[in-house]
Amino acid sequence: MDEMNTVNNGMPQYGDVTGSTEAACSDSSDKTGVSDAAFSSMMKEIVSTGAYPSCMGDSEEKMDVSVDAPLAADKGEAIAEVASEIASEVASEVASVDMFSLDNTGASPTLGAESALPDNAVQEAASSAATHAPPSLAYDPLAPSDEDNSQDPPVGNKSAEQKEPVRAGAEEVAEKVAGVGDDAMENVIEVTGTKQGPPVSEVVLTPEEMLTARKLRMTERQQRLKEKKGLTELDKFWKSVLDSNADFTGWTYLLQYVEQQNILEDVRDAFDSFLERYPYCFGYWKKYADIEKRFRNPDKAEEIYERGVREIHMSIDLWMHFINFFKEVHINEDNFVERLRDLYARAVEIAGAEYKSDRLWESYIAWEREQNNPHNITLIYDRMLATVTQHLIGNFKKFEDHVKVFHPRDILEIDEFLTLRAQIIKTKNISAEHDDTSAPLGEVDQEAPPGLEAEEPPGTGVTNAASELVDEEEIQQLKKIIVDARKVMFEKTKEEALKRKPFEDQIKRPYFHVKPLERNQLQVWTDYLDFEIKNGSHERVLVLFERCVIACALYEEFWIKVRCFVFPQVMARAEQFCNALR
Repeated sequence: MDEMNTVNNGMPQYGDVTGSTEAACSDSSDKTGVSDAAFSSMMKEIVSTGAYPSCMGDSEEKMDVSVDAPLAADKGEAIAEVASEIASEVASEVASVDMFSLDNTGASPTLGAESALPDNAVQEAASSAATHAPPSLAYDPLAPSDEDNSQDPPVGNKSAEQKEPVRAGAEEVAEKVAGVGDDAMENVIEVTGTKQGPPVSEVVLTPEEMLTARKLRMTERQQRLKEKKGLTELDKFWKSVLDSNADFTGWTYLLQYVEQQNILEDVRDAFDSFLERYPYCFGYWKKYADIEKRFRNPDKAEEIYERGVREIHMSIDLWMHFINFFKEVHINEDNFVERLRDLYARAVEIAGAEYKSDRLWESYIAWEREQNNPHNITLIYDRMLATVTQHLIGNFKKFEDHVKVFHPRDILEIDEFLTLRAQIIKTKNISAEHDDTSAPLGEVDQEAPPGLEAEEPPGTGVTNAASELVDEEEIQQLKKIIVDARKVMFEKTKEEALKRKPFEDQIKRPYFHVKPLERNQLQVWTDYLDFEIKNGSHERVLVLFERCVIACALYEEFWIKVRCFVFPQVMARAEQFCNALR
């Protein structure tokens, strides 16, 4: 080993060599005249097969390992090319490898095998090649793979048993990113230094697999807590909520801790467990979705929002957060407009009857205005003005402004527009029978022939003013009819809203909280429910029950009240159905 100049734990620096292939090595006396092609071929043979060129034999004396910096710089480009080719081969092989059939043999190393390249070995080699310097590995990749991996990697000459292919080590590096699609390819490219890839995403699991994994981690955690061995800080936070599931403050401390640690697996375990017990906390659904989004998991974040609106579907806040998230994530998709319109329609269908849902309706209208769709805006107002909401009167005024801005044919269904116009024409004809407005004899009618515009008299700037006046008069009549028709519906809804306003004004906490409600608040909900059951429709009663059991979720008397109302209704409908079949 005295003849060898070694660096980095004994790994030789391949700067100047006697040749690259048997052909290139035929004249061993010439140690400096190696061509680029020959050098590249030799390096590929060494790195990809793990065997030295046969012309070198098994003796170290065949190699001149002295570092010649100028020559090494010249060969750096060739090394970079070799590294790029090897990485490409690894990427193609990864796609065909069955990750679940690999064992701990040298030919097919598993994720747990330590005999292959270390995690930073390929990165370091590529970095060296990219800067036109000889590659420097932490240890010899051709070292033997012992089962106990306890010996230091040897250097120098290699026996036949020690010449394990480097590709096996490269497969292990690539195997660690296998199964994650394009992200794996990005990281293989990153090894060559030609492109900076994004962080590696986790392997996607099904909901059933994620639930099974979470239960397994919980079992292991409970075992550690029972044995009081190897406890982590996270285990200690979990202990407080496992000892008492009703410890809401303990849950908040746990959620704060996992957020700070920023480990996705721990975040999911904590938030899923918390929201199973407290599904009405809409703010934590948003927090959970925001974390998934921060980890570049928009699909998972959207899934969380969907779960949230199923659990607490009367929450206007959660629906608004969901819609804003959807706009941000899907805005560049081809079917974005149709999908967002469907989401808005679903939101107002489910939660639009909430007394304080005005901002959801207004957001829907504002978005349709951005799409320049006045007809859809009218349809939304038709539904909105038939719904008891807090700002019903202001909404009607906004509708009047909407009608003033657009032509009636742009805001109405075509059938409604033609029907209203026919009524106006009929009224005009009746008036015309009693009022002869024909031109006197000898005067020329200024009305232009149908389909043609009247010629403008020279220097007057006057057009067919009479025709424009008739059209404008008809338009104003149409707009008045449109507003008057909606006003009838609005007045009816306003009357119902005024009946409920005293109850609504007394509700101080319409959202869920673990803190007890005041006695007078419980009485307000009781009185409101009794009023609605007596005077309201079946749909209104159900909406109020939905709102009530969110604010009063910890009071069983309201759950009993729900059952007493719903069960007879269900039984009555079932009886009607059975009678219809007889």
